[in-house]
Amino acid sequence: MKISSSVRYAISRIDFTGTLTGTFKITPCDISTAVSAVYYVNDKTYNGTSQTQTSTYIYVNGKHITEGTDYVLSYENNVNAGTATCIITGIGNYTGSINKEFDIAATYISDASIGEISNQEYTGSAIQPIPEVYYNGILLTSGVDYTLSYF
Repeated sequence: MKISSSVRYAISRIDFTGTLTGTFKITPCDISTAVSAVYYVNDKTYNGTSQTQTSTYIYVNGKHITEGTDYVLSYENNVNAGTATCIITGIGNYTGSINKEFDIAATYISDASIGEISNQEYTGSAIQPIPEVYYNGILLTSGVDYTLSYF
């Protein structure tokens, strides 16, 4: 049955005449208290883009529910290495939400590429150009995505 404002029912019996009727409501199921299992919220590896889950299976009271019909996924802190959160929010016949954490592992800076730095003319002072560093075609930012040292 689907959520409704009220459902009518009738009770009758052979020994009695007439019927007794009543109503009750079907309300959304709160997944924050009814989820029995969440599968395939997998750890990821940093690649410079938002990390999302592709094959999540959610069971509520033992029943598999469907992404897009029964729940939607949203994310927090899902770009950089560290702990990200997948937020599962009920829709339709479901309400409430639960959070599942997953890790985004750091990748190796050796997998990045460095743009060419043009020759620098002697000035008598330290020369410290900031190179363009790319990972997966994404320009990284010195001091944010990596630490630059001169020696």
